[in-house]
Formats: sequence, structure tokens, C-alpha cells
Amino acid sequence: MPKRKGQGIRSPSALNFGEHMQDNTRPESVQDYSLDDLLNDHLPSAQVVPLHGPLDRPITLARFPDQGAHSKGEHRLSLRKLAERIAAKTAPAKDRLPWLKLARFGDVKTPQGCLRHNANVLAVSGVEADYDAGQLSLDDAARLLEAAGIAALLYTSASHSPEAPRWRVLAPLSREREPGVREALCARLNGALGGVLDGASFTLSQAFYYGAVKGRHPVETLLVDGNYLDLVEGVAPLGKDGRPWQARPAADPHSLDSLLADPPPPVDWHAVNAALQAIPPDCSYDDWLKVGMALHHATDGRDEGFTVWADWSQSVENAASDRELTAKWRSFGTREGGGVTLGSLFHLAGQRHQGVAVEADDFDDLDDDTPSAKPQPRRQKIRLLDPADPMPSARHLVRDRYTSPENLRTLHHYRGSFWEWNGACYRDLDEAATQAAIWTYLEPMRKLSLKGKETSFKPCASSVANVLAATKAVTHLPTDMQSPSWLSGAMGPNPMELVPVANGLLHLPSGRLLPPTPAFFTLAASDVAFDPDAAEPSEWFRFLDQVWPGDHESIDTLQEIFGYLLSADTSQQKIPLIVGPKRSGKGTIARVLTALVGQGNVVSPTLNSLATNFGAEPLIGKSVAIIGDARLSGKVDRDAITERLLGISGEDSQSIDRKYRGAWHGRLGVRFLVMSNELPALKDASGALAGRFLLLTMNQSFYGREDRGLAARLLSELPGVLNWAREGYLRLNRRGHFVPPASARESVEALEALGSPISAFIKDRCEVAPGLTVSCDDLHSAWREWCATNRRDYPGTIASFGKDLHAAVPGLTVSRPRGDGQRTRHYNGIGLNASGRIASDPFDD
Repeated sequence: MPKRKGQGIRSPSALNFGEHMQDNTRPESVQDYSLDDLLNDHLPSAQVVPLHGPLDRPITLARFPDQGAHSKGEHRLSLRKLAERIAAKTAPAKDRLPWLKLARFGDVKTPQGCLRHNANVLAVSGVEADYDAGQLSLDDAARLLEAAGIAALLYTSASHSPEAPRWRVLAPLSREREPGVREALCARLNGALGGVLDGASFTLSQAFYYGAVKGRHPVETLLVDGNYLDLVEGVAPLGKDGRPWQARPAADPHSLDSLLADPPPPVDWHAVNAALQAIPPDCSYDDWLKVGMALHHATDGRDEGFTVWADWSQSVENAASDRELTAKWRSFGTREGGGVTLGSLFHLAGQRHQGVAVEADDFDDLDDDTPSAKPQPRRQKIRLLDPADPMPSARHLVRDRYTSPENLRTLHHYRGSFWEWNGACYRDLDEAATQAAIWTYLEPMRKLSLKGKETSFKPCASSVANVLAATKAVTHLPTDMQSPSWLSGAMGPNPMELVPVANGLLHLPSGRLLPPTPAFFTLAASDVAFDPDAAEPSEWFRFLDQVWPGDHESIDTLQEIFGYLLSADTSQQKIPLIVGPKRSGKGTIARVLTALVGQGNVVSPTLNSLATNFGAEPLIGKSVAIIGDARLSGKVDRDAITERLLGISGEDSQSIDRKYRGAWHGRLGVRFLVMSNELPALKDASGALAGRFLLLTMNQSFYGREDRGLAARLLSELPGVLNWAREGYLRLNRRGHFVPPASARESVEALEALGSPISAFIKDRCEVAPGLTVSCDDLHSAWREWCATNRRDYPGTIASFGKDLHAAVPGLTVSRPRGDGQRTRHYNGIGLNASGRIASDPFDD
């Protein structure tokens, strides 16, 4: 019998998660995964079954704050932890409860701004369903699931009552699946429950609210142990009408077992391209057709296979027209039914290579399953191009020059710039370099003369410009796409959890190392290699103990800052600020962080530069901006600096002017680290900027006793520092937010007073509450007295005082009540405390 939250849970005896583990399995934190594992989410055989059962293994879920789903959060929780969260959640009304979905969503919004729609579902990690009929109890539903062997979490909805039960069920999957299989899995779950689920449960993007409404029945949760829904057998699927479920042939031609089967092995595109080059252009129509069928079979009819076939067909004399080519592709059979495979293509290449220049090692790796087999460099093809039609030329350029051996594009035009993959990440490619590549590419090409004869292409400025414009179109990425992201439909871990390092992609939460791939679009990479067994950075620890003797809170906060800046996460919306005397270690920390994150990912602006027209341009594509000396000149526009810091750290979209190029529009992924000998005086009457700063203070100065060899010793420990920073990342993620150290508390108050004197005045001399009122003259008199006491020579005008006051106290109103026969202006929502009343009328006895 399943048990309620807080009690033991009986596991089916047939399910033993330990018996599948091999004695030689490496610890999960140091297990290497191949590219197939990354894209297919398929673990090596030693770890096919997770170490934890379905109730304890974390799965990905999306959380929406309300039904409108204008924003989202992505989390990884086990069902057991999720049950605790659901039981603890309460709200004053049903429409104030959050929604959840066992899936990953993209960032594409509907015209109404909603993220929760079918086209935006990237992957499903489980199936959630709703029961509203009011007859089947929670306990009876649990018995049915246990009988079917399905692991699940059941919880009651806000409208549930013992007399009319209403509940939801969450059933996890063994791994993330493509969205197309969810309907079949929902039918399986419905079959286990007797066909009682609400029809809305079959909607791909359907999510459900969770939690209790105050004054109604508390939420009941029930955990059922069993197997993952996609691994359960023997359950007849039932559709939304309670009848036997059948896949829709047009959209879903496979059986349920086929839908859940592992994807086909990855295509070795280097071998395929070599084979295609070995097939002569005068091959027969039947051979041309076989090539298309083989590529269709290998890719399950996906666009990548069609693109390769269409590109190769342009050089084949007996190929069909473009219209027939598309029709033929659509007519080819499925992978299960087709008899023409890549083996047929390789056989054609082997038979037909007489007279064709084929290198001896072109087919050496056809039987090599090792993903790390080194690709051979591509040979330049001489093509017949039309100067008046630049789009085919651009496609050929990208295929010949900017396509990886895995058939992944390595050049993208993104937000006004070209970005080329360098083996670890994408780097900004100057447009002049792209033009040069087009010149050299077009030079050996051929074209048809007016008389129909082949002649040299002879590129000129106009033809190069046309191909350049076409290349921008061919390689275009949407401007609303954020970096990092997965490209080409690739699926893998949450991009925000991946860090490109010198030896691969580091998944921060698990410590897994994945191979680099151009399918992962990121503009930053670290130069440090990840080594989970690296020695502890003893010199680094000794340095931190000298900088903050006995202050473990500050050291822990710095560790979390390093972890945060190492990742691509910007959600904390914090600006670390380190303040200390000269030679206190600030520069050393900056050098170590720069080496850890990667020199190419770090920019070093000044505060003054942020107020200039092009001052934000260097921030584009960078991960970290280190302001090494936060000094402000007398004539700088401090309001502009404050606005820029608030906007970037607050994840707002920016419009950034660029020299000799169009303006850049988008959200920057850069995080600031500010260092200064003194607290920066940036005006912000609202106090918002002071709240963004995460302050660390240093009191030790090593001036005159500097250790000249310290930096070199610290840089030799970078692999250990990387592990230390990852621990900080994990701790920050578990807590969810930064905790400022106690040693910086007084400096935080001083920073608030510097940035918003009006806020400091309100804290000292005022009370803020509904119903309070004070005359504008009395409040301004108290302000002037406070300024004199605190040696502020210029208190400003009455108008500037009112402006700053409204910024510091949202909701403040002004009225003109009648008193003593005249109307005087009063502020409502604020009043003077005892000190303030004395200050406003110092002669009142």
C-alpha cells in the first residue's frame, strides 16, 4: 500500500536499482560522457539505471508564477522534495498559486507574452495529469498506479474535498524525451488509472497549479513507488475519451515502443561527405535516388539529411528538379521500413570511385565508433556558381568552409556580428575577415559566360558584397536567442549549468565533462582544464586567510561569487563590490578570476566609460566585467552610470552604440565585479543600486611587504581553484541567494547613505506608514537640518528634494488640507519621528 508523506514507502521487489551497477563504474562526478550522451541523453551501459529510484532522482521541471506564464523558472527536484514543496505552498486565492510542468521550455513567447505553449516545449521529463470527476479517491488512484508498477506523486487540488476528490498525478520518465512522445505516455498513464483523466491532460504544454488556498482543505500528497512511466510494460493505453489510444498516422506513425526507442546512432558526416565526393557527377538517376534514401534513413527524414542531399544533387547531372527532389524526400519510407541505408551509399562510393580523386584514408574510419576520431581537413570543391544568384554561393561557402565533420554549422550571424566556433566557444569574427574568406572562396570558382561556356568566376566588390549579404541570411540566428543556448535542435543539460573549459563542457551541478561541440552556442570559454582530482589550492587558501583573517563568511561569499561568475547565470542580479586599502589583495583576486574565467571572456572598463556613447560596446559577448578602480571624475554623468549598472545587472535589454557599426540590441550576459579603495558615490535616490551591490570589505594592507611571486604560485593552482569555485556555485544554488557577510554591514549602511542621502535621512528622522502626514515645509526643514548635521553643503532645492523623496518612498502622495484658514501642502504616507520633529522646529520648547 502506498504511504502518505512522512511515512515509509514500499518498493516493488522486482525493481532493484543496485543490481545494474558494475564494479568498475567510475564515480559519477568524474565520469566522461561522449557527444552521443550529450545530444541523446543516453548514459553508458554501466549507468543505464540511475543510482536513485524514481522518487529520489532529481528531474527537470518548469515553474510559472501564474497562469499567464510571462516568466518561468527551471528547477531540478526529486518527487520526494517536490511533495514537500507542494504541501508547504499556500496562497490567499487560487489565482495566486504557481503552476508547474515536468518539462523544459524555450524562450519563445506568444503575441500575448505567454511562454507556456506547445511550440515552446523543448523536452519532457515526466507526465502530469488532472482528475476532476470527483469520484476516484486519492488512495484508490494510488492503488491503481501501484498495481501497474508506475512511480508517481499524487496531490490534491485546491478544489478537493473528501466528498468530491480532485487531484493531480506526476509520473517521472527515466530520461528527458522528445515532446512528440508525451501523448502516448499520457495515454499509458490514463490506461493505468482506468481512463478517468481529464482530456486537458493530453495537451502538450498543459501545466497545473499546486498548493493550498487559505481557508480550504490543506494539500494531501501521496508517493507511489514503482518504475519510470516510459519503462513500464503491459499497460493498455487509453485516450482522452477513455477508448483505446492509437497514434495519429500523419504525425506519429510509430508504435509506442518505437516512439520510446533510443534514437539511431549518430551520423559520421565526415565519412558521408567523403563518400559523396567519391560518387561521380554522371551517376545514374537510380543511384542518385539511392543516395537520398540512404540519407533519409540515416536521419529519420530530418532537414539535415535533406540539406546534404540537395547540396550534393547540384553537382549531379541526372538529379531531378528541386520540386521533384522535395517530393521524393517526403515519399521515402521510415527508418524501420526502408531497405536503403548508409551502407548502400558507402557501397556506391566503393564501386564508383574509378577515375575520381579519393585519398587512401578517406574511408579508414567508416567502422570506427570512437567519437574522438580526428576529422580530415575538407578539400576545396570547384563549383559552378551564378554571380547573379548569391544565395547558392553563400550556402556552398558555409558548407565548404564553415561546417564541422559532424555536419554542424560553425558560423552564425547573431545580433549584427559574425561568430565563428574556435573549438571551445564562438568568437566575434570581424566582417573584414568574412569578406576576405569570401574573396578567396570565390576566386577558383567557375561561372557560365553569356555564350554558355564555363569561365573563371572573377569575384569583384559587388559580387563579394552580395554573397556577404546572403551569408548573413543563411547563417542568421534570431536576435531574441540568448547565449548560451543549444543549436540545431540539439538537446542537453540546461545551458546555464554548462561551462566551456579547456578540455570540454563542464556540467557544474554533476561535475560531468562533456565533449565540446558547435551545437552549443556560447560566447565564452575558460582556459583552465577541469580535473576533479586536482590538489587543493593551498596557496590560494593561505592568501584568503591573510586577506580576511578569521572572517570565514567573507571567504565563503567570495567562493560563491567565483562560482556565480564562472557560470552563465545572471539571475542573482548582484554586483560584487570589494572595497579595501591599496595593496590589500584586490588586484590579485582579479587576476586569478580573469585566468579562471578566461582572458577572452573578461573586459576591464572604468566607471567613467559607462557614461560615454560607446562605453558599453566592449561588454558585448563578455562574461565578466572587472572595474579595477571605481573612481569617478568630477564631470562624469553619474546618473548615466547608475542607469547602465542597474539595467545590465537587472537583465534588462540594452541598446548599445558601436563605432562604425549599427547599434546592438539585446540582453547582455556580462556580470560586473567592482573594486575600489573607497565606497563609490553613485547617486540613486531610490536606493536600488545600493541593494544590487554585494559588499566585501578588506582591512589588511600589504603595502611595502608584497609577495612578488604570489601571483605565479596562485595561477599554478587554477584547476584546484576551479573545483573550489564549483563548490561555491553548488552552495549558492542550494541556498538560492547570496548572504552578505556580517563584517560588511556598517559599510553597506554607509554605501546606502552615499548613494541615497534621502534614504539615510528617512531612516534617521522619519517614519513611513499609511495614515501619517507631515507638511512639506516641516519635512524640508528637517532635511536641511539633517544635511547641516551631516556636513552636506548643498541640500538642493525644494523641487529636487521632492523628486528624491518620491523615488525613495513609492506611493507617496501630496495633499492640500485646509488649516488656520489656508491650504498648505502635505506629504501623505510619511511623518517625522521624535528626532525629526525637534529638527524641523529647533526653537519649540
